[in-house]
Amino acid sequence: TAKSTLLHLLPTAVNTASPITSTDDAKTQFGGGSEIHHMARAIFDEVADATVYGLAYAEAGAGVAAAKTFTVTNASVLGGNLALYCNGVRVDVTIDDAMSANNQAARINSTLNALTDLPFTCTVLGAVVTATWKHKGARSNQFILRYAVESITASTYAVADTVAGATDGDPSTALDTIANDDYDVFVIGANVNDATVGINKFVTYANNRADPLVDLRGVVVSATLETYANTVTLATSQNAHRLFLQWCRSAEDTT
Repeated sequence: TAKSTLLHLLPTAVNTASPITSTDDAKTQFGGGSEIHHMARAIFDEVADATVYGLAYAEAGAGVAAAKTFTVTNASVLGGNLALYCNGVRVDVTIDDAMSANNQAARINSTLNALTDLPFTCTVLGAVVTATWKHKGARSNQFILRYAVESITASTYAVADTVAGATDGDPSTALDTIANDDYDVFVIGANVNDATVGINKFVTYANNRADPLVDLRGVVVSATLETYANTVTLATSQNAHRLFLQWCRSAEDTT
């Protein structure tokens, strides 16, 4: 059975590989809505008895988490359903007749915060809900929040980007801690061509492990949501036989 390691930034203990037995176990160990939690869920949905380890590495000290605002304008006349789509996950919020903008925002905030599997947390001030990604770094710019109005009249809604995510973490220390351990597949969130925080770091690591003097062979799995042209540029810049680069343009899931 292949032994996989999920390498991601997390808000919990770092630089220690830990076995994951289920999606709920990943949530308990690494936090609901964390990258490892979502990756583990994807794996266990496909292979229930997969052998999986999670390895967290530290966020950059200068890292910034992406944030968006969701603003409600005007009280409703007729209520209905407000469907929020959070990176592909639909969340339904019931809006009452004659519900003020502030009360709508408060309900949206409480509904979203009750769903601890989401990759962001919310705060509310007046009629504005601010949603902040749980992980710092440029990858948090994959944050998608959109909505659909169903039957509600008079109220209007708007989503705005307010903070851009920046500065992913460096996985070097975490990778060094498993230098002598045999893993077959390294599943990563890195999605850019960068020698310090990008795909390059992991590919170089996998190549070094496969050296005849070490003989710990494995492959790296990454993903991109970019255009075809940018994906070709990324793939050719790597040109690595130990890398599997998945592509799904403009997907609402994250890499």
